[in-house]
Amino acid sequence: MPAIPAGAAPVFAWRGSRQNLQTYWGLQSVSVEVSAHFPPTWQNPGDGFWSVAGKTGENRPLPFLGVVKRHQNENGTELTLLVPPLDLNSVRDGLYLVLVPGVARDPQHGSIAAITPELHLCEIRRHAFKPFRVRIPLEPLQASPLTPTPEVLPPLAIGTPIPLN
Repeated sequence: MPAIPAGAAPVFAWRGSRQNLQTYWGLQSVSVEVSAHFPPTWQNPGDGFWSVAGKTGENRPLPFLGVVKRHQNENGTELTLLVPPLDLNSVRDGLYLVLVPGVARDPQHGSIAAITPELHLCEIRRHAFKPFRVRIPLEPLQASPLTPTPEVLPPLAIGTPIPLN
């Protein structure tokens, strides 16, 4: 992702964390910092500049893969795409961060009405995304009408996952 330009204003920022996540690699804790800038020429939710930094409780960095965009194909099916494109064959097994921008547009003026990003911790193993996906709630460093405080997530259930189909 392109970096936020030097001296850009305004820059919006969020912080978040999640504890006791049961992953393939054991119990993990995650903390993240997210910032964004939307230039005056902003048109679409993917046009902003994002910076995402995350780490585990053991201080291991969590790589940021990109921004999730929703797209409707010619059949009307909604697809979810990761931007920039990712070659899964070159990605090592591990935990990664992806961002859903959550930029809402004012239908009358076309300007940004609200920014409520969601950060997801994903697991990649054997060159494929695995079903493990956990949302990391992001709290704005400075809440405003443009960056409202998100809903509180319910506590994580404790137990061993078991498929019942």
